[in-house]
Amino acid sequence: MKFIKPVYPGDELYTIAEVIDKKETKNESGIITVLLSTYNDKEDKVLEVDLSGLIKR
Repeated sequence: MKFIKPVYPGDELYTIAEVIDKKETKNESGIITVLLSTYNDKEDKVLEVDLSGLIKR
């Protein structure tokens, strides 16, 4: 998780989610990694997060 710029009351935010990696495991599951990028209403990136999770295939 990386906080890039501050966020202030009244800012409008939106987030873009992008799948950046996926790996199959030996059983009926896999690991997926998602990059979340959050922007303010001035198009400045304010937050970036990599999330990994175990999912069922």
